[in-house]
Amino acid sequence: MGIENPVLNQLINSQKTRLEGSLWSNESDREKYRFELSPNVKLFNREQENELREISSAVYAPGGFLHGSLKMFSALKESDALKGSLTGGMIWKSLSLGINKYELGVQALFNQLPLFARCDLMLQSDQSAGQIYFQIAEIEGDKSHGMGYYDGFILLNSKEIIGQIPGTTFVEAIKGAVGDETIFLLVGDSERFYLAEMEKLLQPAARQAGLKLTVATEESLKINPGQNYPLEVGRSKSRWLVNIPTLNPNGHLVKPAGAGGENIYDLYKDGAVYCLIPPNRFLCNKSLLGVISNGLNDPMIDQWLQEYFKWSTIQTLRKYLPTTILVTKANKNEVAGLLQKEGDKWVIKKTVSSGAKGVSLTNNGNDGRGTMIADLMTAPASYILQLKVEQTPLPFWHTESGHLNHSLMYTRVELYSQYGDGGILTVGITARKSKAVHVQKDAIQIPVRFAPTQ
Repeated sequence: MGIENPVLNQLINSQKTRLEGSLWSNESDREKYRFELSPNVKLFNREQENELREISSAVYAPGGFLHGSLKMFSALKESDALKGSLTGGMIWKSLSLGINKYELGVQALFNQLPLFARCDLMLQSDQSAGQIYFQIAEIEGDKSHGMGYYDGFILLNSKEIIGQIPGTTFVEAIKGAVGDETIFLLVGDSERFYLAEMEKLLQPAARQAGLKLTVATEESLKINPGQNYPLEVGRSKSRWLVNIPTLNPNGHLVKPAGAGGENIYDLYKDGAVYCLIPPNRFLCNKSLLGVISNGLNDPMIDQWLQEYFKWSTIQTLRKYLPTTILVTKANKNEVAGLLQKEGDKWVIKKTVSSGAKGVSLTNNGNDGRGTMIADLMTAPASYILQLKVEQTPLPFWHTESGHLNHSLMYTRVELYSQYGDGGILTVGITARKSKAVHVQKDAIQIPVRFAPTQ
């Protein structure tokens, strides 16, 4: 439904002009990457806010998702006996997928939790009979993605529309950790899509707030082992990184010139470089959700979990996790039977994948489900099954072809939790007409606010 509303049209057109002009320098990139804008701010009620806070706390709680996962991975990494057990071997095989030989040595190093972590949540259709609102789709504890859009656009959009900014900005969280020190945010060669977001949205927001943050690429970041400030970008030097993304294995940060030269992982291991979001790749591996959910009620997995996680926190996580099954060599035939009998009830996900890639939502789609089923039978540790969450699309105003439209869209709630008390750093919504909700060019990104306390 399209309408003429001069006030909203003026607001959203000014946003679009400002955002597109700052992000994409050419028409080709703008057409490939642009997303729609919306004047909406989603209101969550008190019950929804309480659920978000409970999920956020469970992510960072002692014995919760991050702490327990670090403890478990560290134990497996150090013990051949644990890796040799049936349950431990299965979990180790799954969690070590996608970790290259250069990164393996720094996994779970120092038992350090990330400065913040992200939960992707689904809002359920049915809240009758005490049904909860949210279900966890994914948890990521090793990424910096989204920081630019939130600090440099979404929160400013919220302020422009409702006169307030909910939560804390990423810039404030980083500044609280490093103070007046210079810090670099590194964008890897394989994720240069995020470079414009970080350079043109996050970096100006940081400098306006007094944070000495510089966005670096693999090419621009130089390492100088043996110096007090061994990282260098242009004229700036630092010992702080926001993150260490997956790097080009043949690049100079991993294979420095000269025999015996230290690489960036060596500097991190030696404590010469500090990292706010450690490169713990296993913390974005979806197999963790399958282990914690234990969707096939394997008593050995429950017994295993109690060694590393606080059981009350496991129960909290399970309340918000749709039934999730880690596919293994032992259960793959049972999984195949579930998919044959009631395939449309299950979403198939690769345990190591990015965005909407490696996800099959339905038997009727063109998302490669047949190939994925065949693959999970031969490489079972690479997949999880997750019970499908029914979502009712919600109405949003958005721009489309220059007009202001009102459309029903499926949503993904993005909850960022912060180190310390495990409170909410910030929260927002991505919405899309398709059920494949991720930040794609026809999605909209929306700030949220909580209902005021009575």
